[in-house]
Amino acid sequence: MPRSTGENKRAGGIAGDLKVRVAARGGAVLLLGLALVLGLKHGGHLDESIRDVSSRSAALVGLSAERVVIRGLKYHGPDDVLAPLGISAGESIVGFDAVGAKATLEKLDWVKRAEVVRKYRYGVLITVEEREPVARWRVAARTVVVDREGKSIVSLDPARFAHLPLVEGEGADARAAALVNLMSAHPWLMSQLQRAVRVSNRRWNLHLRSGLVILLPERDEGAALQRLAELQRRHGILGRAVARLDLRDLDRLTFAVLPPE
Repeated sequence: MPRSTGENKRAGGIAGDLKVRVAARGGAVLLLGLALVLGLKHGGHLDESIRDVSSRSAALVGLSAERVVIRGLKYHGPDDVLAPLGISAGESIVGFDAVGAKATLEKLDWVKRAEVVRKYRYGVLITVEEREPVARWRVAARTVVVDREGKSIVSLDPARFAHLPLVEGEGADARAAALVNLMSAHPWLMSQLQRAVRVSNRRWNLHLRSGLVILLPERDEGAALQRLAELQRRHGILGRAVARLDLRDLDRLTFAVLPPE
């Protein structure tokens, strides 16, 4: 049966609309090609007008920075990832180097691992594993956050992590995680800790909020802490008028009492 005049007009309208959309996509690709040619002509650098055309054309074909997905962020924001990669919202990511981006991110002090996957239909997927803060390290009047490997995370403000133990001294950054692991078995002691000072990069002195200083041995710190826990359970040692408690010799206990007021 022949189509009516109205049906022919609708069919023609649909076909025309399809041609327009295809032409728009084709025009976007053509503009990208033009931008690249002009960029090469001028020594590999696009001027601002060409960059603008490239970005708007890339958006039409689904290759703009709005399609960058970032996963795994805990302490940092998206800008902390995009800025080092030189990506701005709406900017073209045509020619984006996923391998180079991964290398760039893993050079940042707060990134432990990064994965960058280029997906032409969806854009770019970036997965970041941040370094986990474990302590604050104070050295030479400067305090930085460190992770379990002793790596300094300069990008993090130590004030945000006042709940983490404060360690001081040479080598304290590298040994902080081991000390925190030992003390995690004694939360009552951790809650009293003001700071832990690394002595000659060999052992720890624990300074409590009460003013008591506990000297730990070079080895068997765990056994010394267990002995301290027993002293606390039996005698309430932390509540007594003791200024210093020396646990360096497991066979002998030495302490100094506070002077009378």
